[in-house]
Amino acid sequence: MIIFKTREATDGIRLHFRPTKEYLTVQELEKQAKRDGKFSLGFHFILRKNGEVEKGINIDMLADPVLEGAATSVYVLVETAQLNDAQQHALKKLTHTLNLSIVGG
Repeated sequence: MIIFKTREATDGIRLHFRPTKEYLTVQELEKQAKRDGKFSLGFHFILRKNGEVEKGINIDMLADPVLEGAATSVYVLVETAQLNDAQQHALKKLTHTLNLSIVGG
């Protein structure tokens, strides 16, 4: 059984932009990550083009270690190259719910 490390401290939310042409379910994204040699999806949330927020990995787990600040950040995978209005609104609600702010570039 694989046991994933958990975050000791959280400094905020970081966004990772990965534009997609087609809708991939969380399960499909996880399969894709595993095909790429990862142990998990590596993102805590997925922010869809329509502003929907889906849960990814457990909020306490470390994000994908190749991501900057993975050990101290909640990571959101964004389906677009830049935030649209629906995504901005959803992200504002998420930051409020988690009581965290956006950090990083």
